[in-house]
Amino acid sequence: MKRILLGLSAVMVILVLVACDSSEINSDEEINVESELVDEAEVIELANEIDELVSSDFVGSWIFDLDSSYRLILEADGSGEWIGHHGDIQWEFINGELRIHTSLMIERWNPVIDGNTLTMSSLQVNGLEFTYIRQ
Repeated sequence: MKRILLGLSAVMVILVLVACDSSEINSDEEINVESELVDEAEVIELANEIDELVSSDFVGSWIFDLDSSYRLILEADGSGEWIGHHGDIQWEFINGELRIHTSLMIERWNPVIDGNTLTMSSLQVNGLEFTYIRQ
């Protein structure tokens, strides 16, 4: 998300420069391009806020839809537990990816939340998808 926002900032700068056709500018006029630039720190802060807002959607207890003995518990501090699968975990939501750090590896998922349903599609194993229900 941060890369996208920074890329958009660069595009905005280019558009401002293109819009300022030098043939239409009097030599007495001063162009203040800096006023049109987006502060990089503001863009990064906005991206962090967006990630935090989305991350909060995952916090809670999720039960695997096909077998209730599997439960995914995601805490607000990034800790959690994957009962029936990996045990204690750490998790984070970055650039649209749900990353679950287990004792063996980092699993990367493309998550979709629809109401109380979390569908996770693996970004590492083609076709692997799980559905969990919020408890």
